[in-house]
Amino acid sequence: MDWLTPAELPISGKASIIAKIDNTLFDPAPQGRVEVSDVRYANNPVEDSTIWFHTKDAVLHYAAELIGGSATVDGTLGLWGKQPYDLTAHFDDLPAHVVYPTGADGQPVTAIASGKLDLSGHFGEQWSPVDIYSEIESVDLTWGHHHLSNTTPWEYRQDGKKFSLMDFSLQGGDTRFQLSASGGEGELLLQGDGAVDMDLFRLVVPGMLRSDGTAVVFLSATGTPPEVEAVVEVELDGALVRYESVPAAFEDLKARIRISDKQIHIQRIEAGLGGGMIHGSGTIESESWIPQRYDLSAEFLDAQIQWVDYLPPAIGNASLHFDGPVGSLLLSGDIDIREMVFADRIDWEDWVVSFRDELLVDAVASDEEPYFNLDVHIGADETVRFRNNVAEGTASADLRILGDTTRPGLVGWARMDDALAYFQDREFHVERGNIVFNDAWTWDPDLDFFLTTDIASRERTYRVNLQVLGPFSDWKTSTNAEPQLSQSDVNALLWFGVTTDELEETGELLSAVVQGIGDLMLTDLFLSTQAAELGDEVRTLFFDRIELATGINARGDYSPDPRIQLSKRYEELGDVELTAELNLGRPGDQYYRLDKRLSNHWTLSGWYATLQRDRGILSVGGAFGVDVSARWESK
Repeated sequence: MDWLTPAELPISGKASIIAKIDNTLFDPAPQGRVEVSDVRYANNPVEDSTIWFHTKDAVLHYAAELIGGSATVDGTLGLWGKQPYDLTAHFDDLPAHVVYPTGADGQPVTAIASGKLDLSGHFGEQWSPVDIYSEIESVDLTWGHHHLSNTTPWEYRQDGKKFSLMDFSLQGGDTRFQLSASGGEGELLLQGDGAVDMDLFRLVVPGMLRSDGTAVVFLSATGTPPEVEAVVEVELDGALVRYESVPAAFEDLKARIRISDKQIHIQRIEAGLGGGMIHGSGTIESESWIPQRYDLSAEFLDAQIQWVDYLPPAIGNASLHFDGPVGSLLLSGDIDIREMVFADRIDWEDWVVSFRDELLVDAVASDEEPYFNLDVHIGADETVRFRNNVAEGTASADLRILGDTTRPGLVGWARMDDALAYFQDREFHVERGNIVFNDAWTWDPDLDFFLTTDIASRERTYRVNLQVLGPFSDWKTSTNAEPQLSQSDVNALLWFGVTTDELEETGELLSAVVQGIGDLMLTDLFLSTQAAELGDEVRTLFFDRIELATGINARGDYSPDPRIQLSKRYEELGDVELTAELNLGRPGDQYYRLDKRLSNHWTLSGWYATLQRDRGILSVGGAFGVDVSARWESK
């Protein structure tokens, strides 16, 4: 059956013919049989079929048992003259699902039909109109939990050019639909209406994950061919609709659509989306039902959507347009981010490697044809917030997505406005934090960060500056201190909170180096192996951040002992953050702190330590205090 390959049908099998031709050369009389076996349609088996034929008095007689005998056929065909033909078919539980065995969602489909068909006419020099009478007594369609069947037999008659379709109906569950039609040499009249369970969309629409609700459908066709006006009107009332390529579910969907051979008019679409709303409308110009030009628009209000899986969801407003002729479609508009919070822990090294592997690409075009072009502006005015192990504060952005769906580009900038960054167990103030996308196609932004922190060593307080410059693919870092220190002293300050001279004076230099190496190894073990999985589960249940550290402790003192640092933010208590530090080497050494952010500049902290600094244990069992800190950013 390879001869069916050009038709692009998903069918395979074997066909064999056993035949002979009797009588004379001028009056042949063929006879024999045709057997079709081992048939698979869409990789599903189909039972065997056999056709027998013989000739008597210049008339070919044939009979057939099709698809395992579920259909039988008897008929005749005149071999000469007008070549009249006549065919009668009976089918009982015919498996009509062989042509659509599996729904779009992967579930099996079962469709069984029983009825009869009579067909007659003649070929000759000029073919006659076909006379047809068909009655489908029963139809049963099963897919998932749905079961549809006809309420009355379907009847189709055709006498020459005249035809009629009567009592076409299906019902089951929330679905009830009926259709009738008639026509011929005069006016065509077709009418149908009913309600369809929207869950049936998953049967035929690939990628439809959820579709709860009802679609009310009305269709009509009137006129004299070829001037026929056909209209389909659909009104959707969906409780929940979700499509795999859209990162959000549509709730309480209301839509009204009118479809004709010249236009698809989306009169309105309203739905809840991510806690907000979407309103849309527009038209699609068509020629003979085929879309030619789009003009669609949608407004999003307070909608929360997670467009990219490695970024948190964003809440905001948007005004988007989808227009242009087929082949040059453009998605354009503006997105205003009102809130976007980075609250989950970021494993910085893994995130950087993943970003470089997935997004940093050469500036070359794709061979694939794009679905549409892009020109979307994204803005955020101090509405992006960080509350995780990497940073805390706010950020702004002004970005534009360009290109098309096969090769998107990004230009613009993102800026940290008022933020703290955490590095080497220290809190850095972000004096300047800029990310600029200059080349739209490489997704390799230029970084310009300037961070500062104050470190109190045993002798004095130093201001340490950390600068990050260059493209994301190859950034460079530099550090310095005020008053000026050597690079080794700056590194010692960052790692241990004291200079190398101070470590040498106390004889702790070697111990500090060993502890620093141990810190790297233990932290990598804790975050990058099986312990990371346990740590993630514990963080989900109890803490926002868990760190294993050595060197400077939460009180600002150097300690060679390994410690566990825990933090948890309680927004329900007025945005209070609890920090705890437990010394693994000395279980009696514990430190707890509560931080309350009073404003963008002022923070109130209360702390308790089981050991009093340089004095031993008090009668209260430790030491406690209250601190007030303030910080400003100069621009």
